Amino acid sequence: MANLAGCARAIPDPGLKIDNSITTASIQEAGRLQNLDLPSLDSDTLADAETIANAVSAVQFVGNAILWQNPATGSSGEIVDVDEQRLADGTLCRRFEAVRTSYDGIRNYQGSTCMNGVGRWQLTAFSPS
Repeated sequence: MANLAGCARAIPDPGLKIDNSITTASIQEAGRLQNLDLPSLDSDTLADAETIANAVSAVQFVGNAILWQNPATGSSGEIVDVDEQRLADGTLCRRFEAVRTSYDGIRNYQGSTCMNGVGRWQLTAFSPS
């Protein structure tokens, strides 16, 4: 059996630049959520709001309960009601009610997520109910 060893070094091409215009994920950055008109929520609740909104956005039907969990925060729960509607301007939105079980207890929330101009769902509201 022969062993091969070697090393390589990449030499960067000074003419190449990073293309920051490409977005490869539909999950919003946590910092972007804080710029929305949301009540002051702690970072774990904001992270759970993103998880819930992603579950609501991914569902292909409305009216049935959806289980969710966020391994990053240890929270989980159930989205108990999803209602899809079109706003007067044609924007597709989904309102929802959710139960969140976390280290600080069980709490009910309501919120909404709407399709933005580039075809991505964006959390538009999230607050305790």
